Amino acid sequence: MRELGCEAFLGEQDAEITGRWLRKVESVMTQMRVPDDWQVSCATQLLSDRAQTWWEVIQSRRIMEFVLGASLGNSLRPNFSLLSSAE
Repeated sequence: MRELGCEAFLGEQDAEITGRWLRKVESVMTQMRVPDDWQVSCATQLLSDRAQTWWEVIQSRRIMEFVLGASLGNSLRPNFSLLSSAE
């Protein structure tokens, strides 16, 4: 992707820079015919600095939600629903 002009995204706060980066990445993925289910993985390889840190935090949260949802969350969810309904 870098050979086709994609650059690393550092996590800039500027919406114009972010939008330009997204459009370029989407355009290159379309040219390369990257399957939909690979696009997030490909795009995240271009993250660096703050953007990479942000992605790692998001991933760890998703893993924790999955783990808790699959074990503790499922056993507690009915109890929380009953408590919420009673209030």
